[in-house]
Amino acid sequence: MRLPCYGHGLRSFAKPWLIQDDMMKPNYLVIGAAKAGTTTLCNFLGKHPEVYMFPHKESHFFSLHYERGIEWYYSKFNPLQGAKAIGEGSPTYSEGNSEVVQRIAQHLPEAKLIYIVRHPIQRIESDFTQLLDNGLKFGSLDVAIKQWKPLVQSSCYWARINEFRKYFPDDQILVLFMEDLVTNPQSVLQQCFEFLGVDPTFQIETQQPALNSRASKQVDYPWMAWLRKQKFFLDAKWLLPTWMIKSFKPLLRKPLTVDIHWNEATRHEVVNLLHEDIEKFLSFYGKPDNYWGDVNNLWV
Repeated sequence: MRLPCYGHGLRSFAKPWLIQDDMMKPNYLVIGAAKAGTTTLCNFLGKHPEVYMFPHKESHFFSLHYERGIEWYYSKFNPLQGAKAIGEGSPTYSEGNSEVVQRIAQHLPEAKLIYIVRHPIQRIESDFTQLLDNGLKFGSLDVAIKQWKPLVQSSCYWARINEFRKYFPDDQILVLFMEDLVTNPQSVLQQCFEFLGVDPTFQIETQQPALNSRASKQVDYPWMAWLRKQKFFLDAKWLLPTWMIKSFKPLLRKPLTVDIHWNEATRHEVVNLLHEDIEKFLSFYGKPDNYWGDVNNLWV
């Protein structure tokens, strides 16, 4: 068993004898970034006959539901016979919480990690809309950036991936770019399948409407917002088939219209924070420094 590359021996806290032998452990995770194509990517991966994707895509176990226990988490994975890659995709795993990364390293040290990113400013704008969709209330983008640290932290891709590289070797991490997924999806998927150890020649139908896009965002009606806060909500939601959730959604949520407006001072502060991080990230993962435009401006 591999210990973290540095730290305090997290593996010593694991209690593997408490885990039933017949429980299926995930062997891959899509860790983010939020609003960088994770929903589309996970949808594509789940279409491969040898890949099992958690039916609701994201469990957020290591970030939001860790208190439920590791056995509860493992019990949610019920792959069909023949599945070689078993996993889920939770963007909250790469929002800058080092404790989340340590938990993953403790329980799934052999897991393969997929990290997909996009233009960092566009990701912030899309994530802001998602936060409103999730029920958070901010008076403006400027206020959200000041009050919700993961909003900008999640675009510091070099910092975020290095939190994982402390515990996972580079050959267990696959970094993708949403722009490549959009322009050449078959090539990106072949790369994913090779990485996951499944048949790389299997072709996925990639012509589909954009999933979880900004235009599709909605906000809860008051009674739905109340329902989400109840302890039983998560388990009840996961018991329902996806088609049923989609059919009832118009009764539960209403369309959300968001005006994205940057305060000039906030804009410069964010760009100054990001540019060095992005420069290092692009260089390490083989992209030109102008991949997202002027790395010192990041405004396209």
